[in-house]
Amino acid sequence: MRKIIVHEFITLDGVIQAPGSPTEDTDGGFTHGGWTLPYWHDEIGAHFGPIFGEADTLLLGRKTWQTHGEAFEPDPAGDPFAGMKKFVVSTTLKSADAWRDSHIISENVIEEIRNLKSQPGKNIVMDGSSV
Repeated sequence: MRKIIVHEFITLDGVIQAPGSPTEDTDGGFTHGGWTLPYWHDEIGAHFGPIFGEADTLLLGRKTWQTHGEAFEPDPAGDPFAGMKKFVVSTTLKSADAWRDSHIISENVIEEIRNLKSQPGKNIVMDGSSV
């Protein structure tokens, strides 16, 4: 059975935020977007290779999926997730066409994820998607 690997940028006090820009994820008045950038170093970047090299599937929430899709769909050659299947858990999305190789899970989420884990393949990475 495949593993689900949770990959998060999280502070010791529980703030989950991507290493993006100050304007990323400002919901609820969050004003610290991009907080990881001053702490970024090559060892962090090197950490990604093994995790994503052992995976062939992404499991994402709607907001993370939309952010990734907006960044990577326009440039397939620069998409670090190219060739991976993407599953987005959402009750509001009506289409997964905004990012290639994407599928929506909108009902029976636990059952659908159990089914996904039982399929042959590499690990499943949950990137971001704290909700």
